[in-house]
This record gives sequence, C-alpha cells and structure tokens, in this order.
Amino acid sequence: MEVKINVQDIVGEKVLVRIQDGQKLYAEIHKVLSEGNEILLAFEKDQVVYTPFLNAAVGQLFNSGLETSTLPSRIRVEGLDEFSQGKFNRVMGNAPRYFANAKVYDEIL
Repeated sequence: MEVKINVQDIVGEKVLVRIQDGQKLYAEIHKVLSEGNEILLAFEKDQVVYTPFLNAAVGQLFNSGLETSTLPSRIRVEGLDEFSQGKFNRVMGNAPRYFANAKVYDEIL
C-alpha cells in the first residue's frame, strides 16, 4: 500500500533547510516504511528544499536497518521543481555510497 505524506503537514515550513525538520519527516517516513508500505512524499509547489533537510529526511534511511536495495523504489515524490528533484535524486544516490563507506568518508572530511 502507498501512503501519502504531506510534507507541509509534518514540517510546517515552506523553506526546508533545517536538519531538525528533516528529522521530523524521517521519523514519519521510517515508521511507514517499517510497516511495509510505500510512500508518496507530497511537497507543496512553492516549498524550497535544501540538501541538509533531505539528508536528514531521506538520506539516513540508508543507515536505519531498512532494506536499502528497495528504498528507491518504495519512495516517490511529487510537487518538487526540477532543481529540487535533482537534489532529491542526488541524496538518494549518494546516501547508500556514503553509508557503505562512512568511515572512509569521515576520515577524508
């Protein structure tokens, strides 16, 4: 079953940059995915999305104990402009690589 999560309802902000706000969304996403459901993340057309928010909201799912190979196919988004969709796609692509090699990445940074 696909569960629709309205990001505005969870976060209550139009500018999505804060890690704390991403953490709120992460908690809801993790709960729904843990129940075996798929997710549709519904963003408002005028919401501005930044990478720190996305790293907290979806990036850390790849280090949460969920089956990482199926995560990208279980999360859909709507309402993002092309630029924000690109950020979302990069986070979904980079997070598995980061968590697979976190120690190496952390030593470099």
